[in-house]
Amino acid sequence: LKHFNRCINTRSVSYYRLLILNGHESHHSLDFKKYYQANKIITLYMPPYLSHLLQPLDVRCFSLLKKAYRQEIKYLI
Repeated sequence: LKHFNRCINTRSVSYYRLLILNGHESHHSLDFKKYYQANKIITLYMPPYLSHLLQPLDVRCFSLLKKAYRQEIKYLI
């Protein structure tokens, strides 16, 4: 979150920024919430088990590329 804020803060100090997250429990802590509220960051949580609908390139196209990379790495190791 701090990395996101550092990278984006130089461009949009006075504007709200949108950060899209998965539903990992670490994103729901009180410290996390205080930080994003204090730094004008709006969080949007992706629902679980819907990545095939929300990220079709990652699931279909890039999954083949990821598989090929994994096989190549196994071969090289």
